[in-house]
Amino acid sequence: PTEAADGFAINCVAYILLALIVVPVLLGGKVYNMLQAVMTAKVFIVLGFCLFIGVFFVSSDGWLEVFSGFFKFGTVPVEGETLPDGRKPVENIFATLANDGTFPVIALTNIALLGAFAGYAGGGGLGNSTYSNFVRDKGWGMGSRVGAIASAVGGKDISLSHIGKVFALTKENLKRWKAWWKYILFDQLLVWAPGCFMGMALPALMSIEFAQASPMFLDSEIDYAQSLMAADGIRNTATLGSWAPILWLIALFVGLMVFVPSQISIVDDFSRRWTDIIWSSNKRIRSSMKGNEVRKIYYVILGCYVLWSFISATIFLQFGNAPKLMVTVIANLNNVALGSTAFMVLYINRKFLPEQLRPKWYNQLGIACCGVFYLGLALLVLFAKVIPMLVGRAA
Repeated sequence: PTEAADGFAINCVAYILLALIVVPVLLGGKVYNMLQAVMTAKVFIVLGFCLFIGVFFVSSDGWLEVFSGFFKFGTVPVEGETLPDGRKPVENIFATLANDGTFPVIALTNIALLGAFAGYAGGGGLGNSTYSNFVRDKGWGMGSRVGAIASAVGGKDISLSHIGKVFALTKENLKRWKAWWKYILFDQLLVWAPGCFMGMALPALMSIEFAQASPMFLDSEIDYAQSLMAADGIRNTATLGSWAPILWLIALFVGLMVFVPSQISIVDDFSRRWTDIIWSSNKRIRSSMKGNEVRKIYYVILGCYVLWSFISATIFLQFGNAPKLMVTVIANLNNVALGSTAFMVLYINRKFLPEQLRPKWYNQLGIACCGVFYLGLALLVLFAKVIPMLVGRAA
């Protein structure tokens, strides 16, 4: 915002949206039913708009640059003067090592921002750690015998087992177990994975094509708002003619459709994770609460989380450049959460699952690598940015 009054209005809208994100999880019978509807709408609206822009308005060079980027492994920002187009100089680690026999000097000035990107992207992985909840609430497999978390409105007749159900390790049951794994693999490999690549590529296409047309481009004060610059670039692209303001407004709405459903999912994921822990592990809860009372715990946790969101947002607003600071701090903390969750999932799988049901060794290796990557990135940000900042302030 350029004026103080604009900032006040924007902050008010942010608080209102923060309050409204709980509405979808109040309705629909099962909480996941409404979440599924919201996330489905998000996918079609966001990817549909980005695909439309990409097909009709992005040059072939833009497509080549984005999709070739998926194969440029080891390309990192390095120390050196900023390029004329505002980008940091980059080198490929493997090419430099092969040609010069040395590693390039990696620039750590933006490591916190890069860590935030990784943490924000990894938030989906953190949500996937509770994928079994989706299977359970949809009533797939043994989920049909367990129940679900009921929504506040329309979920009176839905209950949830405290301890779940297990099946005997017979030949027939193991065959069915493997059949369900095929469904999950189909979803992950043919739906989720391509969706992830397109979810990264299509917004990047729009950014590469239009961001440079924005007056905000190269403005160091708003270096976190790439999506905002892309939308503003659409408005300032002369070749779009009368379509420019229309596409600009649609782009802003699509941006809202990225963040609001994502926040709804985050709120549910946090509340669901702790609800399940309390519901199953607390002996007093198991003995005193009926199956249809699980939503009481869920909505208390959800209310506390939303209240804390208001408090933390207010705290961040006391600092300059609040949006960037908020994203950087929270997303980097997400690296710690995801790395820790990876090792916790690995431990639980190995300790509690029968050997016949445990993931394959390469699946377990992948989980371990995930934990090492995210915790390693968190440590890198800690030593490269956080500790020097604290030491500098103390001095």
